Amino acid sequence: MLLALVMGLVPSQALGAEWPVANPERPSFSFNAPPTAYGALELETGIARDSDGGAAIPSTLKFGAFPALDLRLNVAVAPVPEIGTDVSLQCKALLSDPKAAVLYAVSPYAGLTLVGSDGWRSGNVFIVEWLVLDFELDSNLIVDVAKTSSSSEFEATLFPVLTLNHALVGPLGGYVEGHAEIPATGGAIGWVAATGLGYALFPNLVFDGAIDVGLAGPVPEYMVQFGLTGSMYAFEPKIQL
Repeated sequence: MLLALVMGLVPSQALGAEWPVANPERPSFSFNAPPTAYGALELETGIARDSDGGAAIPSTLKFGAFPALDLRLNVAVAPVPEIGTDVSLQCKALLSDPKAAVLYAVSPYAGLTLVGSDGWRSGNVFIVEWLVLDFELDSNLIVDVAKTSSSSEFEATLFPVLTLNHALVGPLGGYVEGHAEIPATGGAIGWVAATGLGYALFPNLVFDGAIDVGLAGPVPEYMVQFGLTGSMYAFEPKIQL
């Protein structure tokens, strides 16, 4: 099924169709400021496994519903029931001129994590993003406010993220990144560094791999990720940015 999906995203020269350039946000922890291309349907999927034995298949389906706003469905399926399955709805809105040197965007979403027989965790996340194009520097502030079925109290975590992206050779690009996990109510802070590569087999099909390393605090010692991002037009856009 996955092979069929990938083959469906491979551009056909015989059709002569234009394909939207893929806008991958995986496997990085950060989020790219530009929304999915207007009129495009984009899928991100892959596998992730960490040193604590946690594994997941995170996928995001994105739809460029408007020129400066997209809609998203996020699903992360874990093979181990105790880890849980995440389902969330998300949107992204670009707040600045798409041709400006610095892009700003906001991306709120709400989701539900089903954790086996242990109940659920409801998370409401708000993300503020800015991207300095001249330096390929991406910075995010992620605010996660959540409640679990086993507690009457809310918990909040802040995730400041800094990412440097750079084209390496031809269609090969890479990034280095660092982020912190800061509990709003106090406690140990987690520090994570990451690096990864992306290879654009076609403009609309990008393969990726990454490794995250926990530097300090209550985070896994490492996590590895592999996956892909593919995009195609769901309809022909009448408005071009």
